[in-house]
Amino acid sequence: MKQVPNNVSAAGLIDAAVDLYGENNIVELFRRADEYEKHNLRLYHFCAIAYRGLALEQTHKFAEARDILEPLITELRAQNEVALYDFLPVLNILCRCYGTLGDFYKLFTLATEMLQIANAANNPRQSFGAERLLGLYHFNSGNYTKALEHFSSALQTAHAAPLDKDVLADITELCSRTLQVLGDFETSLTLAIDALVLSESIPLDFSRPAIYTNIGSIHSHMQKYNEALEYFHNALDASRQMNFQYGIAHAEYMIGSMYHNLGAQNLAINHASKALEIATTTQAPQIIHVSGLAYFLLAKVFNLLGNATRSREFAAKSLEICKSINYAEQIIHIHILLGAVALRCNDTQEAIREFTSALTLAEQTSTKPNILSAHEYLALCYKQNGNVEKEEYHTQKAQELSETILGNSFNAAYEHFFNTYEATKSKRLAALLGVHDAGELDMLYNSARYSTESQKQVALVSKATATIVVKTLGVFSVTVAGREVTPKDWQRKKARDVFKVLLMYHKRALSADYIIQRVWGDDAGADTIGSFRNAISYIRTALEPNLGRKEASAYLSNISGAYMLDLGAQAWIDFIAFKELLSRAEQTNNEQERLQLWEQAIALYAGEFLSEDINAEWATFEREAITDAYIRALLGVARISAERGESDKALTCTKQILSTDRTYEEAYKIMLTVLRNNGNTIETRRIAEQCKAAFLNELGVEPEWLIPFLTT
Repeated sequence: MKQVPNNVSAAGLIDAAVDLYGENNIVELFRRADEYEKHNLRLYHFCAIAYRGLALEQTHKFAEARDILEPLITELRAQNEVALYDFLPVLNILCRCYGTLGDFYKLFTLATEMLQIANAANNPRQSFGAERLLGLYHFNSGNYTKALEHFSSALQTAHAAPLDKDVLADITELCSRTLQVLGDFETSLTLAIDALVLSESIPLDFSRPAIYTNIGSIHSHMQKYNEALEYFHNALDASRQMNFQYGIAHAEYMIGSMYHNLGAQNLAINHASKALEIATTTQAPQIIHVSGLAYFLLAKVFNLLGNATRSREFAAKSLEICKSINYAEQIIHIHILLGAVALRCNDTQEAIREFTSALTLAEQTSTKPNILSAHEYLALCYKQNGNVEKEEYHTQKAQELSETILGNSFNAAYEHFFNTYEATKSKRLAALLGVHDAGELDMLYNSARYSTESQKQVALVSKATATIVVKTLGVFSVTVAGREVTPKDWQRKKARDVFKVLLMYHKRALSADYIIQRVWGDDAGADTIGSFRNAISYIRTALEPNLGRKEASAYLSNISGAYMLDLGAQAWIDFIAFKELLSRAEQTNNEQERLQLWEQAIALYAGEFLSEDINAEWATFEREAITDAYIRALLGVARISAERGESDKALTCTKQILSTDRTYEEAYKIMLTVLRNNGNTIETRRIAEQCKAAFLNELGVEPEWLIPFLTT
């Protein structure tokens, strides 16, 4: 082949490919691959293969991408290290293929080679990439301490280089996710907020939904379910704002998973169906695996509802999709679920076959957490079979894995991480964000964090002594120093809507663009910014009628184009007070205190959140979260009351739940158990028939657990 012209750079051509890859411009990647194949030049030949490989990986054709990139890397390696160095970003993509296909040994080998080349060439960006890949390798393999070591080294590189904000946000989030798995939720949350601060300073940063999702998962582990749901909804909102279809579909899936874990199976089905609809109608290859996740969630829901047939049906669909893209991790989870379905049906032999399939694949991919799960389930199966020898074998294997997953080097890895993190964090973040004043940096953090402590301060103010009282549950109203703010005071409905959006994010700064997108949506135009500024002016006047035009408001601030509503320490806001009561209930170990806090929260619930805005999309996520929290409080009171023999209170609470959600399984179970225990057979059968009809009409199933009540 001819030599390449002097004015053509291998690094430049590969950088262009990576840019197109980042923009999801698959068509152009394929076009340039075809164009370069026509040139009789070695470099163009190599680049044609690289462009085609990147395009195939982007369309989730991981095996095809691997099959054409592997020979390219082998040929480059045979030339010299310099030739391979120019193609380091392509090696990164090949590693991603290995990870998705479950070939973690090749991922580890190639990433190690990348790190050696990058360090020898003193290229911090590529060193960062290799350390990140090695961290992901160990994370996916279940060796979280090694993952933390590599992620912290990557973080140190990102701080020292310095690399871009999006790079630093990404690695900070990965450190957060690792610490979450290791059980340090407080530090994990701090890191996630660091990542969010960086992400929110980047226009249209597509990593933001993932960061919101991570924060939601942290809150879920901390049993702060309201906060978790809010962050999952934040991920949904951020994705919608960017028209990021993958993010929208994945957020719907995460919200559905949360509702599944909370026992609200109809809501889980609703959100899983939304995720499926987006993934299938969009038909973008990048989000096909979300369809697999959504089908998997539906399979879990119907298994819990006792419908093995529907569960297996959805699991089969999930398995078909995941096999089509070689999604090894999820295939393991599907086999484990199918084993659990078989166990529920008392088919122990089928369960053993499924769990053995999961174990075999987990061992092939070296994913220790999945190997651990498979051994635990197999031990359970053999216990039921009476096979003591195999039960003891799998139990011992599970114990050994449980002890080694954290590893002996945890303390050293932890210390290394903190030495890296604390030494550079504040100064580096301030420089990246262009912040010189400590107060301004604090405001950025407060606006990014779901300000639990700030809201707690508002919630604990007595309604009777508050100078500002805001009601959002049922009929909306605002009272300032005894004066009720009337519709006339707001002057425009949009002003009241903007106020409500700011109120939902109380003490958090929101950009004008974000507020406009939430309130005006598709109706926003070139003149909307003027309407928005008028709305801000109307809000200032409504809250403080005597405020001068240029005088600073006591409640509404504007810093660098970000608006924040802070009604002050003497404000009482019903939905924040409601959330705080539930948060305190979750944190106490005293049953009587928990019961009293739940009852106080239930008393505050005068109706749906902002019921006058029932069709406003911007209020939906908060309304769903609050309604779900209200139902869970009722359920808690019902359970305790039933255990104490307080039948009337238990029945009243379950009726309130079912008036909101006609298919809430746990409410029916408590109600029917109380009625049967009280000897009320006629009412037990009537309610059981009502339950059967509701489940058949709305979910298309008849729960197996209902049968004893129908025959009472």
